[in-house]
Amino acid sequence: MEVDATTTVIIRNNRFLVGLVFLLGVVGLVSALCTALVALVTLIPLRGFTLDRVASTLWGLVFAGFLWTAGWTSYRAFFQLVRNEARLDEEGVHFRLGPKKQPQQSFFPWNEVASVTYKRTGNTQRYAVSGRDGRVVAFTAFTFFRPKKLAHEIALRSGLALQRTL
Repeated sequence: MEVDATTTVIIRNNRFLVGLVFLLGVVGLVSALCTALVALVTLIPLRGFTLDRVASTLWGLVFAGFLWTAGWTSYRAFFQLVRNEARLDEEGVHFRLGPKKQPQQSFFPWNEVASVTYKRTGNTQRYAVSGRDGRVVAFTAFTFFRPKKLAHEIALRSGLALQRTL
């Protein structure tokens, strides 16, 4: 397969899907607050406690805790996904990963890419680009929505095969 190495390809995360992750986080946090409020309101009035009211309040607070955890995790994932970028041009591959204030930036010239590997860990694929100087940039579906496409493109442009590691 012939690859045109003179064209610049910029791979970013899909803004629509990143927006959905943000929206999921906000909805989870708001739902957690509302669920906790409803759970606490079931205790009012404070007299005449019954086992049913106490159990309902406890289960509501536990559920609110789960919603808060899911919402907070999605909200943090948004900030990890929103700025990630891989730029492939005639010089090499430029990675910019992480938040706006302190992004991790790496550059690999095409002739300095030692290997492009992948490894299955759990239910996700982990891809890594290794340089001849020992630097490694790893990415998963939590970094880029389509990491396999990126790994294949880097392997094609560097003239290497995508290798599986154990």
